[in-house]
Amino acid sequence: MLNPSKATEVQNDPTVARFERRARTLGYGGMRVVTIFAFRATDPRDLTAASDPNGPDNDAAIRDGVELADYVVGAWGGQG
Repeated sequence: MLNPSKATEVQNDPTVARFERRARTLGYGGMRVVTIFAFRATDPRDLTAASDPNGPDNDAAIRDGVELADYVVGAWGGQG
């Protein structure tokens, strides 16, 4: 789930689309994806070069997403 991505709140990337299909197959009515970095980049090297890739409010956004969830899956790549 941490790879070069151009996904947005309205357009999935292939990985998020697979998760969405899986959630629907399992009978879930919705899904929320939060990320460990607020900084968005298509190259993981840009994440490591950013001075604050997490951002000031990202931890709170993650907590909000978890509090609303019935089921939580943690997923990230080598940069996580």
